[in-house]
Amino acid sequence: MVKNKYVSQYKVNGKWVIDADEPVTVRITRGDISKAAALDPGCCVMANAIKRQYKTEARVHRSRVFLLIPGEKHKGEDVYRRFVVGAKLHKEIHAFDRGGKFFTGEYTLNPPLPNRRLGYKKPTGPKKMPGQKRAAPKTITKGVRVGPAKWVA
Repeated sequence: MVKNKYVSQYKVNGKWVIDADEPVTVRITRGDISKAAALDPGCCVMANAIKRQYKTEARVHRSRVFLLIPGEKHKGEDVYRRFVVGAKLHKEIHAFDRGGKFFTGEYTLNPPLPNRRLGYKKPTGPKKMPGQKRAAPKTITKGVRVGPAKWVA
């Protein structure tokens, strides 16, 4: 059984997702780069490095990385640990997906911040005042991989 406090109804690739508790460091080599495919979360440079270094399945997206943890189960199914992509790695992923180079080196995958963890309840505050502007719509970056997950009801 998973010891993580929050397990939401969140699945990636048909498997449950829980938040990571500890950071993980991954070393990128030239071999990882040469075997990689752009726009593929399961076969990109970072996914190849994780498979080589930790001998487990990985899904790497623009802002999150999901590592399959062997032996960890939730509701009898395997689970992914969710990590946050740092700014340095985020830039490398964008460049690689658009046909640029991915540089060798060490990259750290961090656990989500407490207010970004699954199941976090945002404290309620005062209502929006009349006359305040609405937030600008999100911009979609073209030529970069899409988001990973589907919410399960």
